[in-house]
Amino acid sequence: MVVAKEVGVEEKGIIHKLNKIVNFRPFVLLAIFLLLGVAFSALVRNSGALFILFLVAPTLASIVFFVRKHKFIGISLITFVIGFCLFFVSFTLATVEPMIRENAYVEGRVKSVVRPHVYVIEKAEVAGESLTRDVELKVDAELEIGDLIAFRGDIKSLDCNPFSTYFMSKFSMKIGYGATTKEVEIIGKDDLGFFEKIQVSLEDVTTEYMGKEASSVARSLLIGDTSGLNYELKEDMSISGLSHLFSVSGLHVAFLCAVIFFIANILKLSDTVSVILATLILVFYGLLTGFPAGIVRASVMCFASLISNGLYRRYDPLSALALASIVMTFIDPTSLFQLGFQMSFTAVLGIVCFYPMFRRGYRGKFNKLPTKLLDAVNVSVASNSIMLAVMGSTFGSFSIYFIIANLIAVPYTSLIYSLLMIVMPIILILPSAGVILYPIKYLILGFTAFSHFVATLPGASVEFVMPLIGALIYALTLIFTSDFVMVDNKYKKIYLPTGLVLSAICTILA
Repeated sequence: MVVAKEVGVEEKGIIHKLNKIVNFRPFVLLAIFLLLGVAFSALVRNSGALFILFLVAPTLASIVFFVRKHKFIGISLITFVIGFCLFFVSFTLATVEPMIRENAYVEGRVKSVVRPHVYVIEKAEVAGESLTRDVELKVDAELEIGDLIAFRGDIKSLDCNPFSTYFMSKFSMKIGYGATTKEVEIIGKDDLGFFEKIQVSLEDVTTEYMGKEASSVARSLLIGDTSGLNYELKEDMSISGLSHLFSVSGLHVAFLCAVIFFIANILKLSDTVSVILATLILVFYGLLTGFPAGIVRASVMCFASLISNGLYRRYDPLSALALASIVMTFIDPTSLFQLGFQMSFTAVLGIVCFYPMFRRGYRGKFNKLPTKLLDAVNVSVASNSIMLAVMGSTFGSFSIYFIIANLIAVPYTSLIYSLLMIVMPIILILPSAGVILYPIKYLILGFTAFSHFVATLPGASVEFVMPLIGALIYALTLIFTSDFVMVDNKYKKIYLPTGLVLSAICTILA
């Protein structure tokens, strides 16, 4: 109430009204303006006049508002400018010069495996000229991480388009070029880095004791390494609506934090020591997995909760989610256009916005059904509500049986993940102890069989393509109708059907 009163006295204009709509959540407003700055920077990056306009106008306006003592408006506009500049500088510095070369001589080091016969090559040189970004190489040969290779083949730079899902998926992996060749020569073997050794050891041990298929699933669940998954399994996971289980996300952070604080409680460690220990372990896990969007987002929200409890303040998940988006944007200003960021944030935003609303709707009305079952269905529906916009605009399909599939698969894979996290340190230290992976192998094979069963059910997936504008209208419509938007319900009742109809029209006309 104090915050609301202070802001209410200071701001009387549009920003005050906007702040009131989100119930005076400063982090939410700052995140909105920061991401708007990033989005507009991407839109006008190649238009000189518009670029200068969107850079200069908000900057001058913020100075005027600061002089007139409207600080919050000034801060909001400066945040927009910061997001605008952050994206432009980051994207410009990381963008490579257009290049197309045929039968070029290329040398480099195998950094990682994308999928069978597709590799990421780092420290690449073309005819002795060093490349600023990594190369994605397609070749029939079997290569390993750390191989020093040389080949002759066609290489070209990727088209720079932040609104292209394909390009941004490569951009997030530091890939700037694509290359193809028929033959490759291994000219040496480089020493593996610390985390590379862990990844290679994990693959070797799990493959030996679990087989290739179960090993690939185990590594996907543990560290998000999907390079070993075959095409059929990926298709089954996509059609059944279970692909998200292979993304390192909040589930992993929640489990790690639960284990850490459980052990800390047994050892009677202080809260400060427990938080420091959790931070170090999460940073280590992030380095191992490459800091995917889900890990960063969940870690920030986790620490926001810990800090709130430590200061005896109420934890606000929407503000924590906004803070996470701010942190991620400063770490990587191009995050907004990356699929991992979009899916992670829309899933959590859906849960934050609609889980409590849906829960009020069925509380006391379905007494014959178990509450935990209803809550599980609620989480699945809420998480997919806004994320549907991302799936429609990116994948062009929707899983019909995702609720039932997730009700079974989420707790089942949580069990598998928990067991894998417990045994992973053991098998890395003592590879011969890999025999303890046998029971987990059959649990994983059961999971893959289940995903295949769901994927082969009649009408398992519906194809629909939602254009970007339609996806934005749909997502904003749902967000506007949530409890977090402090607008009279009579306006929401008008906006909801109007927004959905407009989104449907855009989808039909696409």
